[in-house]
Amino acid sequence: MLNGTVERSGKLLAPVLTQLSIRYGKNITLVVFNQTFPSFYKYFKDNFVDYAVTSGAPILASRLLTRRSLTDNVPLLHDTLKLNFETTGILQGHIVAGRGVAQHKNVSMALNPAWRETYSHIIASTGFENNRTGRVEQMEVARDVLEYAWRQLSPNSGTYLSETFINSKFWQSTYWGENYSRLFAIKAKHDPHNMLYCVNCVGSERLIEVNGTLCNLY
Repeated sequence: MLNGTVERSGKLLAPVLTQLSIRYGKNITLVVFNQTFPSFYKYFKDNFVDYAVTSGAPILASRLLTRRSLTDNVPLLHDTLKLNFETTGILQGHIVAGRGVAQHKNVSMALNPAWRETYSHIIASTGFENNRTGRVEQMEVARDVLEYAWRQLSPNSGTYLSETFINSKFWQSTYWGENYSRLFAIKAKHDPHNMLYCVNCVGSERLIEVNGTLCNLY
């Protein structure tokens, strides 16, 4: 919380923590701690400057969960969370709901409209060692088990582009939803020769890699 205080953060979190305790207090353990830093530099220096280099490569499978996906079929929600957790041992949940997110549904922008109805962004993470051992197998697990399960639970939403499975099926609608056709037209108009490219980015299906060289398909 930039320029915030412990008191203000506690006040904002209190209703959420209270409801979690009331509803699920017998099944979960809540631990809350605050850290205060005099500057962003101090925060960055203490947390990231000496961050250890990882020995493996992570593979993420994630989904934006709407109210319907969290409430319409609770047994499916339970089974999906259980499957993802038992497969990877790691689940990360992020609360993203709020009036500021939901109220601007008709704003013309690239953002996947699914964000306007999302309550939680949740990630399962698997991976492989840097020597690439197990890479193919873990990519298949992420695609055919983890991502597949998320799509069944929340079929009409999508994912957060920066924390998603790189080889996602239906990536156009998964990343940009109904905005994709408009974004594709803009890309084709302003970059007809495909000078700007990245994997699974808008318009990237117009190119194919052949022996390390990008070639235009159309």
